Amino acid sequence: MRGADAETPLKVRVTATDDPKTLPRQDLVITGLKGHQLPPAAEGIAGLLKQGTRVVMILNGIPWWYFHRDTRSGYAELQFDELDPGGRLWRLIGPDRVIGCVAYQGAEVASPGEIRLSHNGRYRRQARRQGR
Repeated sequence: MRGADAETPLKVRVTATDDPKTLPRQDLVITGLKGHQLPPAAEGIAGLLKQGTRVVMILNGIPWWYFHRDTRSGYAELQFDELDPGGRLWRLIGPDRVIGCVAYQGAEVASPGEIRLSHNGRYRRQARRQGR
């Protein structure tokens, strides 16, 4: 990865797999999937969880857990099948584990394996609304 103002790329070794079943249970799981990619990945993500595992979900748009514990709106625990078909994410991962995050970062694939950031972006934890 090359930062927007960086002369040299940042190189980091990571363990990567296309099969989460090959990984041990994790303390923290970070997803950068699009909303429509999450439900099919729910089972794989759930297999990485243990007691106390938190899941940071970097999303744009309305998150599948939006009304979790929202007692002020009158819609507490309302779920939308369009965001979480069949309630798979709610059931397998659970909204209590989630740390919501919105990404403000532009990037491009400069070449295979090289990501170039278009500016120094930021990530922001989603604040809970009053009554949550």
